[in-house]
Amino acid sequence: TEYLLKINNLSLNDEQHLLVKNMYYTIGNLERIGDHSENLAELARKRMDTHCSFTDSGLKELKEISDAAIQAVECSIDARAEKEMMKIRQTARWEETVDNLEEELRESHMDRLSNSECTVESGVIFLDAIANYERIADHAKNVAGYVKEEMQ
Repeated sequence: TEYLLKINNLSLNDEQHLLVKNMYYTIGNLERIGDHSENLAELARKRMDTHCSFTDSGLKELKEISDAAIQAVECSIDARAEKEMMKIRQTARWEETVDNLEEELRESHMDRLSNSECTVESGVIFLDAIANYERIADHAKNVAGYVKEEMQ
């Protein structure tokens, strides 16, 4: 960030200014991904400390949304490194997958809760986790979007 701020004051053309601006925004989005990852670690610790248990289906769902969010982040990093439109599109598809999963998982969680398959306490952790995964995917899509802007 310090380096970007320093070079931004140099004599840059429009394309270079755009790149510096987008790299600065990319850093911010990657920091937010880190914040959400820390939130997920805190939720895991809370689950362990309170001895909350998840159903097998809940664990499977968390794995599914986690994997999709990780794919979104990896594709966005690849898009930044390779400046490939295919990676930008893949990031957008993974982000959409995570959005859809969040909705589906909220519904399936409510079904488990109404059937007394899980507790309210474990449910809060579950819902917070899927919300964090959704935000991670959003930030990944932002990163890919900056690359797309630079390619136009």
